[in-house]
This record gives sequence, C-alpha cells and structure tokens, in this order.
Amino acid sequence: MRNETTRLLALARPYRALLAGALVCSFIASALDGITIVLLVPLLKHLFGTTGPLRTGATPLEHWLSDTFAPLLANTTPGEAVARMAVVLGVGLLLKNLAEYLSSQFNTGMQEGLVASLRRKLYDHLLQLDLGFFHRTRTGLLVTALINETDAADKTQINHSLVTAVIAPDGKVTRLFTGGRWTPDDVLAE
Repeated sequence: MRNETTRLLALARPYRALLAGALVCSFIASALDGITIVLLVPLLKHLFGTTGPLRTGATPLEHWLSDTFAPLLANTTPGEAVARMAVVLGVGLLLKNLAEYLSSQFNTGMQEGLVASLRRKLYDHLLQLDLGFFHRTRTGLLVTALINETDAADKTQINHSLVTAVIAPDGKVTRLFTGGRWTPDDVLAE
C-alpha cells in the first residue's frame, strides 16, 4: 500500500501548483462564505438599533465591523443603508463564487492530468509487452481496461475513447493512437 501511495504521489508532483491553487481558492471561498453572513450585523444594527441582542459588544470582530462599515453607513436612511450593504454583500458573494469556481477548475485540471499521466504510463508499459501477453489475456479484459473508465464523480457513466494499435512484424505493439485524429501518414511515419 505504501509503495502504491508513493508512486501515485510521484505522478501527482507535476500538478502541485494546481493543488495549491485549489486549496487557496477553497480557503478563500470558505472565508468569504463566513464573512458574508457576518456582514449582515452592521446592517441589522443600523436598521434596528443597538439594543437587546444587537447591543455593541467588546469583541474584536464587532470593533472591526464598526470601524469598517461606520463610514459606509454614516448619515444614511434605512433605504440607503440597505442598498449600500446589498452591494457589499453582492460583491462578497460574487468573490466567493469566483473562488469556488476557480477551486473546482484547478481540481478538475489536476484530476484530469493525473488520469492522463496514469493512462500514458499504462500505454507505455503495454508497448513494451510481447505479443504472447496479448494472446494470454482475454481481449475483453484488455479492451475494457484501456478504453473504458468510470467517471470518478459518477460511477454510472462510462467514458469511451477509440484506441488504434500499430503492431510491428515481430508482434510487438509499437504505437497506440488515441481518438480518431490520426492518418495513415502518421502510421507510416513511425
């Protein structure tokens, strides 16, 4: 198990920047998610006053909120205060959603790159095998392993891709072409 984990982490090394970007964006999105809720406090205090549960406390967060939003809400009517805080909340939600989007894009890029690296290593390994391996292995197993893969997010979907193998006169697979983007000239050039 440890050897497999080490090998998988070695394959993931080129995608460190994407992983770091995903983690940073996810952290920013989480922080902005909490901040958008906290931003309601100055609006509620301005609209309903500071008595009862909304009375001013001595916590650092309340001092920061007071200092930050006092100039924005000073000398405003309740309608103006709602409009200004709605803009602040909208910008906060927009930034949070942007961070979540970027995090998901970074994660997808990392996952797809890792799967492509694993598939490339598998294809390279298969190119080194002799023809006897292909005679001993049931065709259906090999085709299923090479062509079909289940989507990690949805195990009910199967992604298909066309793979064309070029076999040398000695019986070894010399080249694999994926997809339908090859021509006979590409095969002859090998």
